[in-house]
Order: sequence, then C-alpha cells, then structure tokens
Amino acid sequence: MTIMTKNTIVILRGIEDSADYVRGVLARGYQVLVEPVFTIEYLAPPMDIKTGTPLIFTSSHGVAGFCVLSPSRDHPVYTVGENTADAATKAGFSNVISANGAVGDLAKILVQSLRSSLMTPIYVRGADISVDLAGICQENGVRLAELTVYSANRVQNLSKSLINALNNHEIFAVMTFSKRGAMVFCDLIGQNGMGKAFSGIKALCVSENVRQQISVLNFQESLVAQRPDRYGMMELLEHLPHKNLHKAKG
Repeated sequence: MTIMTKNTIVILRGIEDSADYVRGVLARGYQVLVEPVFTIEYLAPPMDIKTGTPLIFTSSHGVAGFCVLSPSRDHPVYTVGENTADAATKAGFSNVISANGAVGDLAKILVQSLRSSLMTPIYVRGADISVDLAGICQENGVRLAELTVYSANRVQNLSKSLINALNNHEIFAVMTFSKRGAMVFCDLIGQNGMGKAFSGIKALCVSENVRQQISVLNFQESLVAQRPDRYGMMELLEHLPHKNLHKAKG
C-alpha cells in the first residue's frame, strides 16, 4: 500500500491562476490541492477612456476585466509585479512597466512617472483592495481615477477534498497569497471546527501581513516570500524538501 501522509500542498488560489504553482508542487513530488477562496465576477462599468491614458493594474483579474470591456491596447501600463505585467503583455499591451514589488513600490513609480502627466491615470481594480493606492498617490500629488472591473466574492464552504485531507493528516503546507484570502480561509476553518488541525503544517505566505493574518491557525512554521509576488512564492516552493510519494510500501 502507498503511504500518502503529509504529501499534499494546498494552493489558496483560483484554478486559472495556479498553473505555475501546480507544476512547481508536482515537480517536488507532492500532491496538490487547489482550493479557491474567491470566485471572480467581472463587472461592466461605463467607460470612456482616451487613447494613451495610463492604466494601472494590481492584479491579473484587473487586466482580464479591462480586456473584456475594451479592445484598446494603446495605453502605457503600470503593474505592481511581474505576474500582472506578464498578464498585461499576453493581453496585447506593449508598453508595460512593473514595480516588481508591493503596492507601495508601485506608488513610488507612479508618483515619479506621472506627476506631470496631462492625462489622469486610471487604476483598474477590484471591488475590494487591501491598500489604498489612489489615496497614497493623492497624498503625493498624483490623482488617479478608479475603474472597478471585477469583484472577488468569498466562497461559502471549504471543499470536501480539503476537509478530508485535513482529517487524514495529508497536508504538508498551505500557500496563501493575500491578506483577505487568508482571512476568508481562517473563517472557513473556524466554521468547520478545524482550527487545531494545523500544528504540523507549514504556511507559505506571500508577505508578512499575510503571515500575521493566517497565524491564528497555529501553523508549525510560517515562511514568508522574499518578494511579494509569483517569483517569491515559487522560490519558497524550491526550498521545500523533495518527496518520493511511492517510496514507502507495505
């Protein structure tokens, strides 16, 4: 019989956004369980955007939401990190600048680059944000218009696969990518009375804020990415030990 104990890594992300992480997990010999904590609903706000207006994205969903609404790609684009920059490039934008960091890093670039812009830049965002980018820029002399193109709606229940994996002590680590996502996950775990199930599990967190949010679950160890983006999270995966899922047989 094959022993599967503690060989599963949970990815708290939508299936469509998890391909790189799934490959990374499988390459190290672990099982993978993608557990979305949000469903994405794209919105249809009224738009009247002039050619060449700078666009600002802090998520790939913002890019996708804009592209649903408009065929125009003739805009300079500013993004918070490489994952969003890649999404913008793949969508057809050719002038893409990435802050390669967090929202604060993006704000610094916007203030430096757009203070004298004759066009009001547009922050294309979700309905819920963790950091007020427009407010930061406003305090530093740059006004952003805001366009809400999607809503990330929390799921109401954990999957049966995750509950079974927790009950069977199969989970080695949980990857979490946002403070709000960590909060939703903790709430759902509490609703299911499983808050004590994490003492032997690692948390892989995109930032210190995320680590603090998810720490209520009393993980065995919490690791924080050196970069708050896809590359930082992939680097955390690369530092995990390899597993041989079929080594122990009986």
